[in-house]
Amino acid sequence: MALCALVATFVVTALGETVVEVLSRLGGLCDEMLENEAVSRRLLERLRFIWDELQRVTDEEALKRNRVLAMYGLTLTRFLRFLERHHRRKAIARLAASRKVAEQIQAFHADADELFKLLSITHMTEMARWRQEWEQDRVQQRQMLAEVVANTKGISDELHGPALVEALTMLKFELDYHRANQPPEMVLLMRRTLAKVVRTSNARVPRIPSWFIPSDDVEFQSEAFDMGSYGSVHRGTWGKGTKVVVKCLYMDSERAQQSFLQETDVWFPLAHPHVIKLFGACHVSSPAFFVCEDAVHGNFLDYFAQSSEHSNKRRLWRLFLDAAQGLSYLHSKKVVHGDLKCNNLLVGGDEKAKLCDFGFSFIRSESEGLSTKAQPNTIRWKAPECLLGSSDGGESSPRFASDVYALGMCLVEAFADEPPYGTLDDDSVMEKIMEGQLPERPVEMQEDAAWDLIKRMCAFDWQSRPAIDEVVDELKGFAAKEEREELQPKIRKRSSDVETLCIAVDFTRCSRCTSFPNPTISAFCGNCGGRLAAAAP
Repeated sequence: MALCALVATFVVTALGETVVEVLSRLGGLCDEMLENEAVSRRLLERLRFIWDELQRVTDEEALKRNRVLAMYGLTLTRFLRFLERHHRRKAIARLAASRKVAEQIQAFHADADELFKLLSITHMTEMARWRQEWEQDRVQQRQMLAEVVANTKGISDELHGPALVEALTMLKFELDYHRANQPPEMVLLMRRTLAKVVRTSNARVPRIPSWFIPSDDVEFQSEAFDMGSYGSVHRGTWGKGTKVVVKCLYMDSERAQQSFLQETDVWFPLAHPHVIKLFGACHVSSPAFFVCEDAVHGNFLDYFAQSSEHSNKRRLWRLFLDAAQGLSYLHSKKVVHGDLKCNNLLVGGDEKAKLCDFGFSFIRSESEGLSTKAQPNTIRWKAPECLLGSSDGGESSPRFASDVYALGMCLVEAFADEPPYGTLDDDSVMEKIMEGQLPERPVEMQEDAAWDLIKRMCAFDWQSRPAIDEVVDELKGFAAKEEREELQPKIRKRSSDVETLCIAVDFTRCSRCTSFPNPTISAFCGNCGGRLAAAAP
């Protein structure tokens, strides 16, 4: 029987390989899954069976309609990524990940069940069979894992280094947050293993922060969509498929790790529609990472450039009002952003602005004063007081007023479509800032009131600048005017459509106010009270 053309030419898109090649790779990875080999092979057998059935299909149109080939290719890809992550892992890490591994393999079996249905394969008996085998394999898996971790010599090579810290943290996380989802014998095994490792290695039992997300719960693309001196930024998924942004950070010192913990403790509780939401973080993986919401429209500059004829820029004032309201919220929580520029002002799926990048934010409390952590070298947005220098030779820490200054420079940047001070070299920019000279007024900024606001926001003396709530009040006026100007053409068109309709149905125009009341309802105009002439028959 000739192969259906769609099946014969099918390539697993995400991998660029044929199904036969992918199935072969899966077999090799299953060999390295140790106590998880049996449960992994059961799934692989089902996927191979489905491929055999696909090669018997002759109805090409049916394959196109139910998209079974695409679903099959996606399942193969996800299973391969899963095996690549979990094969050859150390014993303690495997113990900590046992619940997650079981959940994911069961999810793959559910995908296989759906493929069986789409191919009209008798699946009820098959489903009952794999579930029975699953329970048997799980018992064997737990026994094998218990034997491995019971042997201190077998885990002796794991009792040191960063990998141990991550494994212990994951074990503690399972015991603290997922005890109810584990069989009693696995809970006991985890407790005994944790105690043994602590006694043998003198390792500390870690505290699990409320924001902790295990690295196994997050998948992200290897290719970064943004890079910086701090690390890289990737798109990915968290938990049961929530689309997120994963920001990986380089932490090569104890001070960097403490900074990471501090920033996360500050960011995690923040909840405001104009501040990017932090879902959690992992501080023990390599690299450490934040998991936050994805602002799908990118930063302000990207968003303005995306639209035809820069139509998105007609929302500029409303977006900056959003950003100012987000900044007002941060200041109310005693948080200074410290690194505002248009790259860090994002637009979400709801087309609302959101503040991001707290990797360089500063924390201020009424009792502790200002932190002294170094900032990135983005002088064009920095207030003069941040560039004057501190007693230890570094840059001075920003104040709330410094954020107001930076937001003003962001307005200049957005209107001019280029960084503040344009193409001037940094040394010349520094001179102008320290002399109190602002960038040139953007040609596109036609309102004197707008330029006056920026001059006050970017005043040299930080005490002369308006508070962020005053800025919000003024931005509301510009945003309201912008919205009215956007609506006017629609209102004029609607009025024109109404007039055309009234003429078409022969309504009488009021001679006094020129509106179109219906004379069959009343002899008087409902708008001005004037008497109407009856409509012509």
